[in-house]
Amino acid sequence: MYYPNSQIKTNLYTNGGEFITITTSQEYIGSYWTTSSGEYYTGVGPTSTGYVELLPITKEQIKKENTLTINVGGDIDVYNSLKGIDVNESSKKIPTYTYPQPTEKDYKSGSFYRYFAKRVNQNIYIEVNKPQYDSLIKRDDSWDFASYKVFKIEWTLSGSSPQQVSNINQSIVTTTERKLKITGLLQYFKDYSQFYKA
Repeated sequence: MYYPNSQIKTNLYTNGGEFITITTSQEYIGSYWTTSSGEYYTGVGPTSTGYVELLPITKEQIKKENTLTINVGGDIDVYNSLKGIDVNESSKKIPTYTYPQPTEKDYKSGSFYRYFAKRVNQNIYIEVNKPQYDSLIKRDDSWDFASYKVFKIEWTLSGSSPQQVSNINQSIVTTTERKLKITGLLQYFKDYSQFYKA
C-alpha cells in the first residue's frame, strides 16, 4: 500500500511498554512507523518488507493484567541451538520484562524504584520486578546472574509540574549512566514524566 511522506512518520523506535503485535499479541520492541490515521506498523517505514500492524498497549490492559511479562531469551535460545546445547538441560533463569506499576503508597511518597538488568556485553536493558532484581543481586544460583549487571533507580512521580518531574528523572538517569559507566539508558526512556501525578 502506498503512503505519501506527508502522511507517515518513519524511523521511530520503542523500547517496549507501548505496543503489541496484532498477530501474536506479544509486546513489541524495535523500529516502527505510524500513519496520520493513527495506525502503527513494525519496521522503519512502508518500504519494509513484511511489516506487521501494532496495537498500542492501553492503560486498561495494564490495569487488567497488572504486569506484562515478556521472555526476551530468544538470543540465548539461538546461541544454545548453534552450540548444540540441550536447552532442556539449561536450568538458569533469565530476566523477563515487567511493566512497572507504582502503587498509591508510592504516589504518597512521591517516588518508587524501577529495577533493571543490563546484558554485560550489550546495551540491552530489561526492566524487571523487585523479586527478579533481588535474585540477581544476591547471585542466586538458579539465575544467570553472570550475564547481567543489575541496578535500580528512584523514579520521581510527583512535583510542581510534569516538566519538573521530567527534568529530575532525566538527571537521575544521566547520573546513573555516569556512575555505572554504561550507555544507552537515556534512550530507553521515552517519557521522563511517565507515571506523573499532580
